Amino acid sequence: MALCKPYVDDTLMNHQYPYQTLQKLTDSLWEYEVPSIHEQMEQLFGLLDISTRTGSHFPDFFSRCVLFDILTILGHSMTLLNTRSKSYSNLYFITLHLCQNYPYAQKKEEIQQNIFSLLEIYMKESAHSTVHISRIKEIMLREYNSPDFSISMLADIFHISVGHMSYLFKKSFHENFSDYLWKLRMEKAKELLLDTNLVIDQISFHTGYLNTSSFRRKFKRATGLTPSQFRGEAPQQAAP
Repeated sequence: MALCKPYVDDTLMNHQYPYQTLQKLTDSLWEYEVPSIHEQMEQLFGLLDISTRTGSHFPDFFSRCVLFDILTILGHSMTLLNTRSKSYSNLYFITLHLCQNYPYAQKKEEIQQNIFSLLEIYMKESAHSTVHISRIKEIMLREYNSPDFSISMLADIFHISVGHMSYLFKKSFHENFSDYLWKLRMEKAKELLLDTNLVIDQISFHTGYLNTSSFRRKFKRATGLTPSQFRGEAPQQAAP
């Protein structure tokens, strides 16, 4: 996400633009880490409060740019939840208008109150959309052999955007959806090759591949062996 890049002169060298804090806020919102969210917000408003003190060297555009970035992060996070909250939208544009047209010092209390209200709306929406790892695993084990199963379908189940689902999946499983799905299919394919007499076409179908040639290529690329070679290298443990 692109953040504002304000000019910072020598008088601001002790108060650098809070890129890291804004990034931590973004991560905390996506991961729903409530204590961290409040911590980052307190740091950001603490920095802005310095700009309201008599004799402060902070120009108005510095505070305005920080506020714009906070609103952008909140708006983007809300979009990822794939929700349409009229109350959020109305308050967002009211707050944006205040930030655009008034010095922070003049509308400080109202701006802070509005932003925390926006955050509260986000937290409530996010709580309803919380994705549990155990639930994802359950769905993956149930649907992995469906040829049409995709990250989009998984996102629809949880009523969140594909982008948010992709982020949460990789954060939870330390790999992307397609790699995790292929590993599930690969393990099942190996099991069927070793423990049954099903032909390769049937195994391909049972692991979510309608195109047997594609299944064979993927299997060989992953193991260095064709499915038939893999089956021939180990005795079957059971017969159907």
